[in-house]
Amino acid sequence: MTLDRQVRTNNMVALDNADAYAQLLDGQAFGPSPAPPLRGAPPPRARVEVEWGSEWFAGVITSSKPGLNSNGAPATIYRVWYDATTQHRAQGAWHDLAEIHWRLIPAPP
Repeated sequence: MTLDRQVRTNNMVALDNADAYAQLLDGQAFGPSPAPPLRGAPPPRARVEVEWGSEWFAGVITSSKPGLNSNGAPATIYRVWYDATTQHRAQGAWHDLAEIHWRLIPAPP
């Protein structure tokens, strides 16, 4: 008897160096590395970048509210108002930040 199960691991902390090894194999480790994605709650009105596919998009956290994550479990979801680019208009989207890669944009000096 065999059991086939899929386990969602998107909220688990990375306990190995698989991502770093993958970057070495892809040749991406030879240059400036981006700031690691953060976990936890961002400060109010924080400027952030969110990874969509292989690109990072800048925006500001405008609000948060209780909601549901992609598994249907209760979570705090945050609204990111994304900056306009040459290819996209400015727009907002709701995210459970525990499920996505994001990083703070440092405030200018």
